[in-house]
Amino acid sequence: MDFAKLKQILSLPAYTGLSISAAEVLINTKNIAVKVPITVHDIEAYLTASRKLLAITDSANTAAREAVLGLAKFDSFDTLNPAYLATLTALLDGLVTASLITTTDKTNILAMGDAMISQAEQAGLGIVNAGHIQATGVI
Repeated sequence: MDFAKLKQILSLPAYTGLSISAAEVLINTKNIAVKVPITVHDIEAYLTASRKLLAITDSANTAAREAVLGLAKFDSFDTLNPAYLATLTALLDGLVTASLITTTDKTNILAMGDAMISQAEQAGLGIVNAGHIQATGVI
């Protein structure tokens, strides 16, 4: 445990006047939105579950062929990288235009790149417990 980092966080105004248990809940609450990579496996699993993968892979449509090739070239799409996110979005837009997926499918796939983390996770602390908080002497 990096107690210096933890002490710094616990010194923020949001923690002023909190009990140890309330601080533990707050620091571990997943309320910070972050972008995470979207794996090709997850995209293919979604398309399989929605019964659309076969139609895409069997289609002669240019957008479908581009999507199949694009999915074969990547293990994941790093949504923090604007170029990769734009590539994935363009592939999905092509599939929507070709009526091979819906806009809801596109939204659901892109949402795979959204996650929530806690302040403790963001700081690299993992899960913070009451003992950690008490050991800092801040609260």
